Amino acid sequence: MSDPFNRDHKGSELARPRWVPLWLLVLIFVAIGWAVFWGNNRRDRDSPQVTADQAKAESSTSSQDDKDQALAALQQSVKSAADQISELQRQVGVLAARVDSLERGSQKKRGAPH
Repeated sequence: MSDPFNRDHKGSELARPRWVPLWLLVLIFVAIGWAVFWGNNRRDRDSPQVTADQAKAESSTSSQDDKDQALAALQQSVKSAADQISELQRQVGVLAARVDSLERGSQKKRGAPH
């Protein structure tokens, strides 16, 4: 009978050359990946001041932009509120005139004989 675990020495010698290049390729890819990873991390560590300065500049610019936008929105809100107040004052004036007119009409009716 043929036992798959008891191969002759000649068969195992043929299998070995196929695995060696595979392991060699895996080792090369791991080394390349490690080198790329290490290079990227080193570059980031070498320039923390540049990164911090860029972050401050961007933060300052965006902070100023945010302030400008907030100020513009606040000014628009104030203008809108002033317009609404003016409209309410006009309406109150119209209602006051109408109430006065109704009171005068009511007084005339009371004073006039039927």
